[in-house]
Amino acid sequence: MFANFRFLMTRYYLKRDVEPEIKNDELEDQVEEVLSSAIEDIISRENDFPARAHCLVRWFGLRDFIVLCPTVGNDIIASENRAKILLSSLCIAINNTNSHVPVFIQLSQRSRRFFLGICEGGGIRTNFEMVHLNKVPQHCNHLAGLLSVFKGKLSCPLQLIPPVDVTIRFTYALHEWSPYSWPQSPPDISDITEDITPSLLGKLPFGALEDPIVELLLFTTWPCLSEDIVVDNDIHSDLDLTQAPAWAVKVRTKDEPACLLGEFLEEFVALCHRKESQQQLLGKLPGEEFDDSNEISQALNKLARPHPIPVTLPNLSAVVSKARPNLHKKSEVSLIDDSLLDKILIFLFPNSVSTLTGDQGSEKNDDFQNCVEEKEMLPAELDDHIRSFKSAPPDSLTWRLALAMCQVNHSYGGIAAVAHLWHEFVLEMRYRWENNFTLPCLEWGAPNLAYCLLHQKLQMLNCCIQRKIAREWQRNQQSFPSTASGSAISLSPQKTEQMNSESEDEEEFFECEDGNENSEIESSMDIDSSPSSEVSVNKKMQLQPEGRLRQCGSLTLLLLDEPLYIPVTQEPAPMTEDILEEHAEVLVQLGTNPEGAALRARMQSACLTSDMEAFKAANPGACLEDFVRWYSPRDWIEEEVYEEGTNTTRIEGHLSPRMQVSGNMWQEAWDNSRPVPARRQKRLFDDTKEAEKILHFLASLKPAMVVHHLLPMVIHAAILLLVDHIPEGPRSLSHTLEQIAAKAARVIRSSEHKYEEILKLICQAEANVACAQSLMSKFCQTESKMKSGSGESGLPQQAEKKKSTKLKQLGTSDETDDDGVWEFVLNILEQPEVDVPGAGKGKLGKLLRRLFAEAQMSTHLEGDEKLEFSGGKHHHYPMIPEFPPPVGREFILRTKTPRPASYSNHSPQRMYCVLSPNEFRLGGAFSEDTTFQ
Repeated sequence: MFANFRFLMTRYYLKRDVEPEIKNDELEDQVEEVLSSAIEDIISRENDFPARAHCLVRWFGLRDFIVLCPTVGNDIIASENRAKILLSSLCIAINNTNSHVPVFIQLSQRSRRFFLGICEGGGIRTNFEMVHLNKVPQHCNHLAGLLSVFKGKLSCPLQLIPPVDVTIRFTYALHEWSPYSWPQSPPDISDITEDITPSLLGKLPFGALEDPIVELLLFTTWPCLSEDIVVDNDIHSDLDLTQAPAWAVKVRTKDEPACLLGEFLEEFVALCHRKESQQQLLGKLPGEEFDDSNEISQALNKLARPHPIPVTLPNLSAVVSKARPNLHKKSEVSLIDDSLLDKILIFLFPNSVSTLTGDQGSEKNDDFQNCVEEKEMLPAELDDHIRSFKSAPPDSLTWRLALAMCQVNHSYGGIAAVAHLWHEFVLEMRYRWENNFTLPCLEWGAPNLAYCLLHQKLQMLNCCIQRKIAREWQRNQQSFPSTASGSAISLSPQKTEQMNSESEDEEEFFECEDGNENSEIESSMDIDSSPSSEVSVNKKMQLQPEGRLRQCGSLTLLLLDEPLYIPVTQEPAPMTEDILEEHAEVLVQLGTNPEGAALRARMQSACLTSDMEAFKAANPGACLEDFVRWYSPRDWIEEEVYEEGTNTTRIEGHLSPRMQVSGNMWQEAWDNSRPVPARRQKRLFDDTKEAEKILHFLASLKPAMVVHHLLPMVIHAAILLLVDHIPEGPRSLSHTLEQIAAKAARVIRSSEHKYEEILKLICQAEANVACAQSLMSKFCQTESKMKSGSGESGLPQQAEKKKSTKLKQLGTSDETDDDGVWEFVLNILEQPEVDVPGAGKGKLGKLLRRLFAEAQMSTHLEGDEKLEFSGGKHHHYPMIPEFPPPVGREFILRTKTPRPASYSNHSPQRMYCVLSPNEFRLGGAFSEDTTFQ
């Protein structure tokens, strides 16, 4: 705060990679160095034209300074009186604090970047002054005029002023790239409907819709020239840019170029915030329009109360089958064209054609397994992050659904089309469940909890279909053992009635295969198999063994000299992660009281009881010890016992201590179990119930929740797509993808699911790859045309592109890489400015000259007239300059003179000048001796 006016004080200094350690004995030497640092910066040539720095650094070459500017919202310092008062106050503060850091005050509007400053130290005072105009004065439009202004400002008392050192830089801008068009030809979205292919549905698009390169800036520099050896005035100029000893290049890119991948992802993520339901988007679903309510009620009545009169009543399957044609009829809510919808469904279900002929599509699943195994190896760290994604395997059904949804949302109707496709997908799920057709492109077996919930649900539905197929096949085999495979099965009325009555019984199901045993065991249900039973072992042995799988090695029953057989058991019920969470919550809610603990144990021992019953059926006369020896060998302890009478040892076994505890759950389950083979046990896994729960879960999802479940696959696919473009992108792309993958893994597994930051990183990575492709294409085309000597434009051959990409991926080089073109492009993308080896005479310099010349020719073309090269190694066009006028000319003038008197010490003087079509700026640092004035 100064004079009731609030300022913001900011210090800018050069940030070094490694700060030197300061010792106490070196403190005094460092202070002296600080005192002279500003004076050294003014005369030093090391900080001329920095690529990225504060504007005062470019104008005065300083490495450490302070800026004092009014805070936002306060009045600007516009009057000369206020500026002088503030500047004089700064002088007093600097002397009082013995500060030797240059201090600047900002005047006028911030956009003008107008500063005045002062610095004192080491007996020298330096005044930083500035002139800013919109137009260049006529007498200052060349070096000679600027030298005259500089010398006049010095007012040197000596008759002969020391020679002035001059550093010059001209800047040329290339905006038009014609005839080099943007190398990527994005697909025409409006034409995809006519000829859509699985490759378009199964792959996200990639690349920029427009050239991300805004302009290319060429800097030509003449460093450290004496005023005596260069001429630049109104009549003649020695500054030929082709002869400049130093060239540098910088590109300016669009901040947020429109890219295909980013556009697809942003639109898809935006659907997560929508609130509409399926019915609100599609209206009354077609399946709800048919008028068969009477039949449905009759079917439900049949399930609830069987009719005593044997009349023909429709069942639910018949009603749904009758309704299905209406579901697929074209109506006003069919937002996706029928032909397009058919192609999408074929892409999602590649075995649908074979399904019509009765093929279950097992080969398709085998192809899917091979496809997963043949994926290219990724970098180690990136592969670890991607493996931690909670998504789905590439090219699986869930993966294909996510990519198809993303395409449909972007190109075929937005959220309404997404709702329509999801509606058709759910119908296909129900159709496959009811008609015993397995789902394609899914791993066999129980749900993999490492994948997303939607993929687990589809895996669970596939398990239900497989169990249903196996159960019905086994039932047919048991009912008609002599029926040949593949022949038609005809059922008698009595057998049909018997199968229907068995299917309505909740207690008996045919679950596991048991082709060896088909006998009835109703008599065994009445025999108590507990150890306390009075039934003798001989009576148990009268039971026929059932459900044997194979003999368990050389083990025999303890009470009988009979082999011990491994029974055919039911598989444990597969579960998805949400069901596991529900079960865990139920078990926790039971509490710790004895009743709750007993109920919890009973719920957890269902699988154990089933295995005990199957073991008893396969091994009549067995005891609990026999079951433990097979089921839990660690709980059967064998010890050597020495017999004194015979002087021999024998092996005796007994149960472990935990099995002998009173009230042991295993003993209780063994006592209550009956000898029942697995095929006649109650199903541990009710596939009908679980399938209906999954279908209800899918049908009840809103489109926003569908997108929420599919986003992990879309993000996963986008990252893999970027991985494929690593050879075409900047060097840092691999490291960037590791960061994106690590962050995506955390977001996908979190409950908040904030994908916006990940999308921003993916879009930036895609833009970087597009920039590299654009620059490489331009340089390669120019080089190709220079070699062929042709003036026609054209894109490089696709084979050459693939060759160059492959060579880069393998770490080798071709002719273009030997010339350093690819390295040059990578440096441009990663550095603010890149020096051109050999300047205008090198290979890259010639490429740049060709680019500018082509742009100049394209700009000056009129009608169909074509201008050819005039020949010569420099390829000049007739009457057309090779380069456009410079967009900026910068001059730095330096010298050392005694001021203010001839006996004063020599102090550094510097003036920076920039001349452009819309700006003229002079920034002078004029020093004078304060000791010998």
